Amino acid sequence: MPISTGNLGVKRIRDHLIGFEAPDLCVIRMGEELTGEDGLALYEEELRLAKEHGEIYVLSDFTRVRSITPEARKMSAELVASPLIVGVANFGVSFQVRVLAKLTMTLRRLAGNPVEGHLYLGSDEASARAWIDALRLERAQKRG
Repeated sequence: MPISTGNLGVKRIRDHLIGFEAPDLCVIRMGEELTGEDGLALYEEELRLAKEHGEIYVLSDFTRVRSITPEARKMSAELVASPLIVGVANFGVSFQVRVLAKLTMTLRRLAGNPVEGHLYLGSDEASARAWIDALRLERAQKRG
């Protein structure tokens, strides 16, 4: 499924695609291998979009991912979480990646660098988008 990004375009980082869906959604279609360099470049683009648009949600498609390098795992655990990224929904995530993601979140919390937003790990895009919609509604209700 293509990323719908309106007039904002899609950026390619190696074999990954990252784009924006108004009003507040960063969409990433991962390629087959995620390296530390890829992960850092994708995160920097997420931060750029968040600074440009305010608080954002991130929807990441992992269905094509076959390997995540040790450098990418290490980088993920060490990134400083941004309060502008308020929810991350990953779908198409393999069992191994789900275990790794949960371990990374635990390690970040124990190291005093927890992820501020929420994390969803699901099997398909529809459920991931529904989770983001529910989180948007919950946050809007809390703001009044």
